[in-house]
Amino acid sequence: MATRSHCALAAALLVAMAATSTQSPHGEGSARITDGKAARLGQFPHQALVLGDGTHICGGSLISKTTVLTAASCTVKFDKFIIRLGSVHRTKNETTAWIIAAHWAVAHPDFDTEAYSSHDVAVIFLPKEAPLSSGYIPDILQYAELTVVPNSVCEEGYGPGVVLESTLCAGNKFKGICLNDHGGALVLKSKEGYKQIGVASFIYDKCDVPIPGGFSRITHFLDWITKTVAITVE
Repeated sequence: MATRSHCALAAALLVAMAATSTQSPHGEGSARITDGKAARLGQFPHQALVLGDGTHICGGSLISKTTVLTAASCTVKFDKFIIRLGSVHRTKNETTAWIIAAHWAVAHPDFDTEAYSSHDVAVIFLPKEAPLSSGYIPDILQYAELTVVPNSVCEEGYGPGVVLESTLCAGNKFKGICLNDHGGALVLKSKEGYKQIGVASFIYDKCDVPIPGGFSRITHFLDWITKTVAITVE
């Protein structure tokens, strides 16, 4: 069996608005991370809140001063994106928050709106540089430590045609991503900081079932992300 790695999933969670079922190919669930716990201040400074047309809630990660990585399903149906850094509140005024409206997003050209598990990555371009010292993320941010599992194990829960080569599966029993977590970052912690390995993409039916969540595998899309963002990968 492949080696399992423990990861931390940071997800922007809001309970004020439920997501539509079109985010996931397997129906609805609750609108928060399953069995999550509060993050410490500044624990996940890369985490962004993405609001499509001001209402559709997703997560994202700041990967350069002017770009946010998220799921394609969080961008393809929307024209305007409100990006919030340094906070997870959608409406509450906070001195740590940096908020900006963006109108330009590029989804992977092979993303299929009928098969949400495929090529579910996108880049949102900010109209100006985000201040990297924009404050700490409030402790309302939720995260969970997950275990990356082999795709063959994941396929046992989802059935054929859902888990692809570009999919990375992670989760523990009754713990993992839920609705509104789409686009959030799956990261590995190291001495140098956090390394993103996945983008939250899909779940199975309900959030509290012992089936791992599906993530878009960063290594599979790294060339496309690098070319789209026009950044240098070290």
